[in-house]
Amino acid sequence: MQDSSMQDIQYQPNLWYAPAPPTQQWLDRLVTPGSIEISAPETNAAESEKREPAVRCAHCNATITSEKYKTLIDGEFAHFQCNPTGNSFYFGCYSKAEGCQIIGQPSTEFSWFTGFAWRIALCNQCKSHLGWYFQQTATESFYGLILSQIIRGR
Repeated sequence: MQDSSMQDIQYQPNLWYAPAPPTQQWLDRLVTPGSIEISAPETNAAESEKREPAVRCAHCNATITSEKYKTLIDGEFAHFQCNPTGNSFYFGCYSKAEGCQIIGQPSTEFSWFTGFAWRIALCNQCKSHLGWYFQQTATESFYGLILSQIIRGR
């Protein structure tokens, strides 16, 4: 016997599916508990460097960058974008990511940021895809790191 409530449901394919951007509540769960410290203003640059939360690869725990390198692009740290094949990405912007290896030739095709060419950014240690390196000029560049591929920790 078939449930009558199931008879009314019809499948309607959606060929251009992109989930809604994550909510702040979802983002808050990405932060490792205890990874953010509230402390007195810093007086020593060396001490400040030690206290900055590290940003690590979610696959191998290698250090990728630091929270101090978060940057705003188009007025935002976090961005939600879809590529031409329909894959969606939620990523944060960092001015520096020494733990990344940049591969591929620069491309402006399908760039999410006008005037910027992109290249793929991998973890130096495990070679997992962490995001992209965007470059406009020799001095204007940033990393877009996929938030589900990185973790915050010490």
